[in-house]
Amino acid sequence: MKRTSDGEPVHRVGMSCVQCGRHHCRVILLGIDGAGKTTFLYSEKKGLKTIATIGFNVETMQQGDVSVTMWDVGGTARIRPLWQHYLDTSDVVVYMVDAADRARAAEAEAALHAILQHHAL
Repeated sequence: MKRTSDGEPVHRVGMSCVQCGRHHCRVILLGIDGAGKTTFLYSEKKGLKTIATIGFNVETMQQGDVSVTMWDVGGTARIRPLWQHYLDTSDVVVYMVDAADRARAAEAEAALHAILQHHAL
């Protein structure tokens, strides 16, 4: 089980960072390219046009006394091997799938199964 720097267990349900008494939460958005990660990240910014992510996008949001930093990591096949480097320091992992893209469902499933093998999960 993943633990905080104080040795407390990190629970993978809900806002684990709040449950453990922390005031900062790091969220990683993963999924194959075109799954909607960037659109989700910038959904509050109306009219913003998004393009394919090369590398990552990051935004920090404040909700009360909790700060949430969301990392949108690119999902192209070349970038996916880098996902593992974000998992050890993340509190929450969100895996996004474009349910309307049936042609790439098997690819999205394979990418998910690959990250589920990581020791931090």
